[in-house]
Amino acid sequence: MKQSVKQLKCEMCDSTNLIKQDGMFVCQDCGAKYTVDEAKKMMAEASAGVPAEVPAPANNDAPTSLIRARQSLAHGEMTAAKEYFDRVLDDDPENAEAWWGKFLADFDVTDENAFFKKPDLYLFRQIENNSNYREALQYAKEPFLERVNNFKAEMENHSEIARKNEEKACFKIEPDTSYKGHPLCLKGVTLTAEARYYSNLVIPEGVKIIAEHAFSGCTFKRVTFPKGLRAIEGRLTGKIDEVCFPDLVTLYTTHRKDSAEYGLTYNDKTRVLIDGKELPEELEIPADITYIGEAALSGFKKLKKVSIPDSVTEIGRGAFYDCRSLTDVNIPNGVTEIKEDTFDGCGSLTNITIPSSVTKIGIRAFHWSGLTKITIPSSVTVIGGQAFSSCRLTEVTIPGSVKTISGSAFYGCCELTDVTICEGVESIGDAAFKKCEKLRRIIIPKTVKSISTSYSEPVFEECNNLKEVTIPKKLAGLFHSKLKEIFRGASKKIKFHLI
Repeated sequence: MKQSVKQLKCEMCDSTNLIKQDGMFVCQDCGAKYTVDEAKKMMAEASAGVPAEVPAPANNDAPTSLIRARQSLAHGEMTAAKEYFDRVLDDDPENAEAWWGKFLADFDVTDENAFFKKPDLYLFRQIENNSNYREALQYAKEPFLERVNNFKAEMENHSEIARKNEEKACFKIEPDTSYKGHPLCLKGVTLTAEARYYSNLVIPEGVKIIAEHAFSGCTFKRVTFPKGLRAIEGRLTGKIDEVCFPDLVTLYTTHRKDSAEYGLTYNDKTRVLIDGKELPEELEIPADITYIGEAALSGFKKLKKVSIPDSVTEIGRGAFYDCRSLTDVNIPNGVTEIKEDTFDGCGSLTNITIPSSVTKIGIRAFHWSGLTKITIPSSVTVIGGQAFSSCRLTEVTIPGSVKTISGSAFYGCCELTDVTICEGVESIGDAAFKKCEKLRRIIIPKTVKSISTSYSEPVFEECNNLKEVTIPKKLAGLFHSKLKEIFRGASKKIKFHLI
């Protein structure tokens, strides 16, 4: 039988809500206990007009700070509760109840049963990652251990319920049938009014590539990617709290968060977060990968060697941008284009073989790389602007299959001494060989019909050691008045050989 005794006033918390229970008078707010003799004394003093206060009970098992913490937590005063729990932990770092109380305060709940009112997998994962919760698990002992184990069991049960509910409620989308020549790609998500009711996104099986900015403007708690996914192009934009990948799939991609770059590798059932400092020095891309996404490995400054399988037929823009330590990488025979900025900034890359399947070398493809020699195959028809600018090339032969040497293609190649332009090349763009300070000779074939006469960006400006130029007689006559501009800033002792 419980008897309320309003005359009593608890010294610990000043509450008058004390109830007689099991032979003791128990404060319902802070849990302090008083003996019958203490209660009689208090009631006698109250009858005589003495303030009804009792000294702190000697038989109370909990320290004052823990009692205050319990009271604050029960009243929803989370900041105060944490402060009192911290005081308890100052004296007893292994007090599981104090860690548990801080965990509850972190989630602004007074009782752990509040977590089960609406099962939420995302919430349960947050709980599992909460440091105070983990500390409570570590130090829990009987009788408190029973409370912890009961909570864990309930969370497992409710997790299964939540998982089944989410499988029914996930927002699903249909993929595009083709994107950049690749089948079944996710090009973009158009959110409808229906999607606002879902927190998770499931991408259907069959999707092979996630296009750049596919989730731009979207907000999801979780995105589940399908089996068979091969690449993510660019970065996962949008707000995504959690990503789920299937087993045995390896993806290489980069993300930006708070202006910092980091990458994700998912492999063999394990999700590993990798940043530029921790990325392995050597990577072997799996044999079933067909596409390396845009900026896939950009910025990984310790990466030294990458082995690319023959299955890869496309390498995205900037895939190896600013991989400053990269010394060894292969381009599979099947890749048709070395795209914009692919090896830009790879200062340690001194040699690379361009296969005969390549037809185009894009803008800044090897800009600021460490190339000292290169063989351009006769399959190449386009050399983009600044493609080899600021490299360390010592000599180069440009095949006749290339019709135009684009502007600044070899700009700033300070070690370049010899250039051979084969029959078939038709035009040379602005500043194509500007600042090639060690260039000694160049052969311009009869097929060249046009050389840029730009005043601001002369083709051979600052080629201070240029001594021999072989040039078609017809071209020399056509551009006679412009030769000074074409070679402005070059050596004044150039010997012209007319052919």
